[in-house]
Formats: sequence, structure tokens, C-alpha cells
Amino acid sequence: MKKFHFKLEAVLTDRKRTEDMRMKEWSIVNRMLGDLKNEHLMLEARLKSALVEATEFASAPQVSPAILAETERFIQGVKQRIEWKNNDVIRAEKFVEQRRAAWFAARQKRMILDKIRDKRVEEHHQEARDQENRNVDDLMVMRARLREEEQ
Repeated sequence: MKKFHFKLEAVLTDRKRTEDMRMKEWSIVNRMLGDLKNEHLMLEARLKSALVEATEFASAPQVSPAILAETERFIQGVKQRIEWKNNDVIRAEKFVEQRRAAWFAARQKRMILDKIRDKRVEEHHQEARDQENRNVDDLMVMRARLREEEQ
């Protein structure tokens, strides 16, 4: 029997390549999301330290109002950057989810073709077994006829 050939092999190869590409895209944006979250955490830590500094300045006896005002502006600026970074994180999470969904869809398409190929391979093997059984049956019938003719 001839060797198995899957007619959709080129499509399957393309689907695997697409799945790999989507997975890499997801991986990259997921890593970027992690970086954004780390930056957000660093800003929050900086805000905490600035608030501690501000309370120390406020409780100090001879601190100029200009230093207190500058510290307050700095705190407001950090709060604004935290808000912006939070918005960036939210947008990035949505984008990561879109990339994950695209990767999952590509994976499903590839898995469908894998299942079709596996089914066709099994059908091919079954046909090969059936052909082998028919050949053995034909051989047995021919032997039986030869024995009958010899007698």
C-alpha cells in the first residue's frame, strides 16, 4: 500500500506557524504588562516614601513653606503618574487578553487539523490492515484451490 500523504499538510504547517506567532505575540505583550505593573509598584513605593518624607518635614520645627509646597507638588505629580500608569496597565491587560484569545483561536484551528490528520492516519492504517487481510484471504483461497486440484 502507498505511503500516507495528508492533503492538508501545507495548511497544517501554516496553522502551526500562525499559532507559534500568536503565542510569541502574547508572550511579548504579557512580559510588557509585567514591566508596567512593576513600574506601577515602584511609583507606589516612591509615593509612600514621599508621604513619609512630607510628614517628617511637617513635624520638623524650622522647615520653610517652600520646601513643604515643593514636596506637596512632588506628591501630586507622583499620584498623577500612578494614575496614568494604572490606565496603561488596564489598557495593556485588555490587549494581553486579546492576544491570548488570538493565540487560543489559532491553537484551536491547528488542533482541529491535527485531529483530522490523526483520523486520516488511522483510516490509512485500517485500510492497510484490511488490504493485508484480503491478501492473506486470497492466498489461503488460492492454496485451498491448488490442494483441491492436486487431489
